[in-house]
Amino acid sequence: MFKKGIILFDGKGLLKKLQNIFCGQEDSINSEIDILRLRRRITNEIEYILGSDETNKMHSALEVVRQTSQLIVGKQSLTGKHLDRAISLYKNEQSLLQNALSAYFINNNGKEFINTIQALLKPFGGFLEKYTTGYVFNVPHDKQMLVFMPVCSMI
Repeated sequence: MFKKGIILFDGKGLLKKLQNIFCGQEDSINSEIDILRLRRRITNEIEYILGSDETNKMHSALEVVRQTSQLIVGKQSLTGKHLDRAISLYKNEQSLLQNALSAYFINNNGKEFINTIQALLKPFGGFLEKYTTGYVFNVPHDKQMLVFMPVCSMI
């Protein structure tokens, strides 16, 4: 049904996106908002790794590697196997990710891991600490409400 199904009407492109995901096709990162979202997700995981909580942080490190790989290859809906094949075309980045992850798992060297991720994110703008996709409301002194729809952080 998903592979051969013909979409007759899909005004927002949602059905086509779902069809691509279910069929394992690549879904490109095609907007600044996609890049900002990935940068923010990576930053969230890095903040968790840096946190004082002593719980197992390996899952967060793996998520950072997965999301950084998605950012590098420019695809967001690849399965692990397909993402691994896609990142192999970026030998230097793949090597940096593997070495940083190994150092983190073997030596628990979070600093080296985070520095490597920061270097890989630099062409995309680095970590993103403040970002929202929602509305931001502010009421100034004259009681008129201002509504902003931010697309990126200025910090």
